[in-house]
Amino acid sequence: MIQDVTVETEKLLKYEFDKRLVPISEEDLRELTSRIYDVFSVAPLKARNHVLKIGSRIELDLRSGELRTEGKVLSFTPTHLKVIALLALEPGVVRSHEEFYQAIWPEKLRHSFLKRSEAGKMTKNLRVTMNTLRNQLAAQQISSVSIKTFTGKGYALVLN
Repeated sequence: MIQDVTVETEKLLKYEFDKRLVPISEEDLRELTSRIYDVFSVAPLKARNHVLKIGSRIELDLRSGELRTEGKVLSFTPTHLKVIALLALEPGVVRSHEEFYQAIWPEKLRHSFLKRSEAGKMTKNLRVTMNTLRNQLAAQQISSVSIKTFTGKGYALVLN
């Protein structure tokens, strides 16, 4: 697994294209992003030694899928790990539904147009995933981090 990611790759993965330098269609961008997420599994982008530090008290181990904080350990499924890792890359930054879809279901986004029913299922699945993560944090009484919904915009990881 790649330990370090170049600045150029980080920019690419964060959709920071300069259209004057890299002309690319939205469809090509979606396909490229999907491939990158497939290769890097979203989370290791900014991590060193596979541990992503969130604030000063929280660590997310990308290899084991564990979040460690307040002397507690919380394990995640691969899907939940992708979601929490995407949120943890930049705490406080609102991540759009599209970003989560790219991270979790890139194969469904390879098609130019999703059927309305398929898009609805993805939205519902994302809501269920967020609620499951919130419930996991609450069940372990982890109060140093929470997931906030920004209606119509997306979700953000909030450090408390």
